[in-house]
Amino acid sequence: MENIKEKLAVLIELQQKDSNLDKYRKQMETLPRQVEEKNNLLAGCRAELDEGKKSATQFQLLRKEKEIELATKENDIRKHSMELNSVKSNDAYRALMSEIEKAKQDKSKLEEENSGSNPPTIKTSPLQIESLISPV
Repeated sequence: MENIKEKLAVLIELQQKDSNLDKYRKQMETLPRQVEEKNNLLAGCRAELDEGKKSATQFQLLRKEKEIELATKENDIRKHSMELNSVKSNDAYRALMSEIEKAKQDKSKLEEENSGSNPPTIKTSPLQIESLISPV
């Protein structure tokens, strides 16, 4: 009777190890697919990051161009304002006032464009990034 209990205990232990082995085999079968999914997600995130960097660079260049254009308009306004004092005729005075007004309108428009433009954002959610970090 003692011998049968020992054999039965060994068989139960063997069956548990066999069940664990089956479980590990199933996990191994799914690993390549999970790795591929993570690699695809990572490639997508990298592509989006590269696109974001390009967009940010373009945004900075555009913003710098607008700042330069804005400074030019401010200089035009100053220059024309100084010229007002040396103008002799009413027609020249009105023409300069018209130039100043146009430059002020252009400046105002540029300031509105600069204040309304936002830098580009990355669309990948933190959950997607977290899923890349989590173990397979």
